[in-house]
Amino acid sequence: MRTCISLPNVCELPFPDTKSNEDMRCPEMLVRLFLEEYTQPGDVVLDPFAGYATTLRVAEAMGRIPYGVEANRERAEKARCLINHKYNLILGDSRDIRTMGLPPIDFSITSPPGMKQTEHSNAIREHIRAKGNYLQYLTDMKAIYQQIAALLLPHGKAVIEVSNLKTAHGVTPLAWDVALVVSEVLEFLGEIVVRWEPGAGRGYDHSYCLIFGKRT
Repeated sequence: MRTCISLPNVCELPFPDTKSNEDMRCPEMLVRLFLEEYTQPGDVVLDPFAGYATTLRVAEAMGRIPYGVEANRERAEKARCLINHKYNLILGDSRDIRTMGLPPIDFSITSPPGMKQTEHSNAIREHIRAKGNYLQYLTDMKAIYQQIAALLLPHGKAVIEVSNLKTAHGVTPLAWDVALVVSEVLEFLGEIVVRWEPGAGRGYDHSYCLIFGKRT
């Protein structure tokens, strides 16, 4: 795969009606590209922030075995209606992945909830309405991927699609900070820059797919 690609920012699959910006999700085409590159039919694919099951739906259609974790009950219940492996989508907190009885995984891909440095509500803990700061968010991301690292097979890869966040008040280097903390528990193999048409809606017209592998 090239290290810089252009994709239409278009979602193909229908999904439940949702409130305002809750329906933001990673386009299926991106998931498909990575599954074609890094997986084979029958491989186990995990999305630790499953949302409305975009990754699980694409993986299922491609003959992979999908698993996902979603902390928001309403999203999880709606997402289960969209997949065949209904009970492979676990209602729970990704910080507790080690307790969920998940099988060894061949591949993980996700678009985690973002957080700006100026926010005071930890997006990872949204389901418990937890206050928090940016440092706590990054600490949680590291803890989640430390547990994913324990499940990842030796040949496995983990991809995190994430953007730096630009507002009128400044820039949060979220992609770079996530790369830094996750690289403490997995080997950072590089990034693919995705240029979105007509835009990404996060202050930039691109995002980063950070690629990690199992430490040897």
